[in-house]
Amino acid sequence: MDIVEINISLLDEGVDCWRPVKAQKLGENKYKIIGIDNYDPDNEKWQFLPGDIVVCEINKFSGGETGLIAVKKL
Repeated sequence: MDIVEINISLLDEGVDCWRPVKAQKLGENKYKIIGIDNYDPDNEKWQFLPGDIVVCEINKFSGGETGLIAVKKL
């Protein structure tokens, strides 16, 4: 079971914000979101939730680094 880090968009932040979370790789671009230990849905509104299976793409962030972002729920 491959566990990797993906990024989930935070909603209602006013600017683009991403939450890095653990996810289980299921296939080439498919991941099951595990989440983070201190996830609080009252504190942050995530585009996708723990347990969701998502498609991820490689993204280049404003700082120049690249990473996987969740783009669609399956």
